[in-house]
Amino acid sequence: MSTEQETTDLELLRRFEPVLRLNSDERFLPAAVDRYVAACSMRQHTKDGTQILVPAGALTVDMLAEAEAGRPDVFIQFVSEEDRRQRHRVVLRGENHGLARLARVGFLGRFFDVFFRLSLVLRATVPAGVTPAAAWKARRIGMHNEPVYYGRVVRDGGWTVLHYQYFYAMNDWRSTFGGVNDHEADWEQVMVYVEETESGAIPHWVAYSNHDHAGDDLRRAWDDDELERFGNHPIVYVGGGSHAGYFRKGEYVTRVEAKAIDGIKRFSAWYRRLLHIAPPPGGFGIPYIDHAEGDGVVIGPGGQYEWSPRLLDPWTPWVADFRGLWGLDTTDRTGGERAPTGPRFNRDGTIRQSWVDPVGYAGLQKVVPPSMADEVRLQRLAALDREAESLHAEFEAARMRLRAEVLVGSTGPQAIAASESHLARLRRADSELRAERRRLEVGRQVPMGHRAHLHRPPTPDVRTDPGLRGKLLNLWVLVSVPVVFGLAAVAARIGNGFGVWALVAVVGLSALEAFLRRRFLHFLWATFASVVLLGAVGVTVYFAVHDWRWTLLGVFGAAGIAVLVSNLWERFRRE
Repeated sequence: MSTEQETTDLELLRRFEPVLRLNSDERFLPAAVDRYVAACSMRQHTKDGTQILVPAGALTVDMLAEAEAGRPDVFIQFVSEEDRRQRHRVVLRGENHGLARLARVGFLGRFFDVFFRLSLVLRATVPAGVTPAAAWKARRIGMHNEPVYYGRVVRDGGWTVLHYQYFYAMNDWRSTFGGVNDHEADWEQVMVYVEETESGAIPHWVAYSNHDHAGDDLRRAWDDDELERFGNHPIVYVGGGSHAGYFRKGEYVTRVEAKAIDGIKRFSAWYRRLLHIAPPPGGFGIPYIDHAEGDGVVIGPGGQYEWSPRLLDPWTPWVADFRGLWGLDTTDRTGGERAPTGPRFNRDGTIRQSWVDPVGYAGLQKVVPPSMADEVRLQRLAALDREAESLHAEFEAARMRLRAEVLVGSTGPQAIAASESHLARLRRADSELRAERRRLEVGRQVPMGHRAHLHRPPTPDVRTDPGLRGKLLNLWVLVSVPVVFGLAAVAARIGNGFGVWALVAVVGLSALEAFLRRRFLHFLWATFASVVLLGAVGVTVYFAVHDWRWTLLGVFGAAGIAVLVSNLWERFRRE
């Protein structure tokens, strides 16, 4: 890249660089990777244990790829065992003042939460003490003195992507904010999509990285009311510990869904549709709160800290060649507690979509830049003409071949039918081409609102006074699961009538929860409908076992009544 091009790219990056608004209790700031790496050791998992390849203090960012030397299972570790043994102050984020996180789901969600917490004991997780040690060490080596972003400019299909990437020494979402996971090192990103014209760069879209999501929901239009800006600088509300990016401040509920219960969820959805029962509050996922209050440090134009930008050369060895993890590799099988790789790679060695295809990462490959609309239309018209000419020639050849074969009787009925179907498909394809060409010639465009592309965008929870019921519900969720386990233990000890006592306990506890959630009438209907349905199934099974003729009588009788009601309804509706 020429020096002139680098200057132009850096000016573009500076013009639209983001403003980060962090939480007041955020412990890590975006920092330069060279200071972080210099404080790390490079290690490798082997059959004989963990081997230190380069000790702390001897590693530099320029030698990462060379020191890795293509070895598998290599990682750099920021917090050493000695750092962790020192005593450092532990900071915990207080619970929000509205509904507690577990009050946002029903019984099943709270049971899944218990199993998830138990899994942390069995899984390979970040050891206790790493978070406070990492925060202390980051401050000691000056990582928070100079916030840094690594920027690059990508031009693709008429879009110019201003790609901002920044690095945190640690993700402490679980240990500080009560979230899902912890891991050393964290790469996040912001993308501004502009169109370079003769009159200058015109911004159209902005996208923020948000956990592992990709696609349309990540981006907002430049003039969308949800996007806050400081001049030409988009404002990012950063999730506490997770460092996910949000467009508005607030508390966001993220739900962890267990793949193992997909069958239960599908059956539940079918059963609810059958009985017209409303879905359970919060579904079956385990809720976690992402705090993005924006009441702490502000980084960027107008903030306490200005950015120190660094232009990122994509062929720099630590970017292009180092495939190891940028922090402690816990070997957690779920991946949640393992450190990430660098800005280019996934953990399996494949290239990230956000790196190789930043336009498609935010769902913009299908969106034409405004100044290119006429050019795209003309190019497509020319392509349609070529397709139509080829299609016409294929149709004529196929029709001539079919007529000749029928003329001399060289083909059978099945082959003739297949050829006729093929000709019909060609005719439909030709008609569709003509229709598309007509739409392009007329020049009409589908009216698209600024938010038409959004499907399930994250929205902050509205914080309100939970009231007496809400406070009782918060108290209830603390004791509900232990109460269920206690009642199960008592029922098992009683022995006789265990099933009856268990059923009574489930119904009673469900009624109490429904009352606290203002869903008691819904609970009564769901209970009544379930009893009727299960009773009908039980009676059917009983008679099927004892005398199958009663079952046939019931089935045909119910079918006859249903048909009679349908016929009467249709007759009287017409009159």
